[in-house]
Amino acid sequence: MRARHRHFNPRDAGAAFALDSRYGFNQSDNTTVSTWDDRTNNNADATQNTPAYRPKYRTAIQGGCPALQFDGVSNSKDRLDGSSTITNDKITTICVWRLGLGSGAPSYGRVVSISKNNLNDYDNAARGIPWLRDTTNNRILSILRGTGTPIININPDTWYHWASTYDGALHSTRLNESTETSVAASGNLDVSQYRIGMGFDSTVSESNITGSFTGYIAQVSLFNAALSASLRKRIQFANAFSYKLSCS
Repeated sequence: MRARHRHFNPRDAGAAFALDSRYGFNQSDNTTVSTWDDRTNNNADATQNTPAYRPKYRTAIQGGCPALQFDGVSNSKDRLDGSSTITNDKITTICVWRLGLGSGAPSYGRVVSISKNNLNDYDNAARGIPWLRDTTNNRILSILRGTGTPIININPDTWYHWASTYDGALHSTRLNESTETSVAASGNLDVSQYRIGMGFDSTVSESNITGSFTGYIAQVSLFNAALSASLRKRIQFANAFSYKLSCS
């Protein structure tokens, strides 16, 4: 794969925001992250103003590439927040991650979730969780407008790339482009914000939310469109090449 494919910027595919740990950081290993720069022109950076809740930047974690480390244990609330508007019935989310601690990781951890006015990301309204760890098992699913996809099993401490696509009629998820599940779904989304590493819950104080993500997150991009199979695969294959992951 040529470099122009390997370093393909999701901005060029119309991403609403694109976070990539390979770019925009000028800091040492194991130092905290206050801002994860958005690679699009939408100024949708993910930030954290509270030092105690900041993830850490780690160098050469997978395939020689860096990643952000989130710690959801010991009541840690590592998370980053950003603003992004989604108001139609189509969305694609792509991410590269590694869940840590296996069954010892906190339940319901999110790589990314989307909301409006901090309302619940898990109910049947126009919000969702493009990536969710299911209870205490090593399984993941995706929820949009309260409709989940069938569960996909994973191995802890293993790197994966993941795509969640909602085209207004079908909600599909793909793990390493080789395992796919889908479910019928419909309705518009109404989103103004996103969160990396933790969920939104209007019924619980933010400082008491359980279900923080434990592990590494290397890349998250969200598109206000249902990407074509060819374009989605181009992004996924580029990720797989860069991070030395399987992809079929």
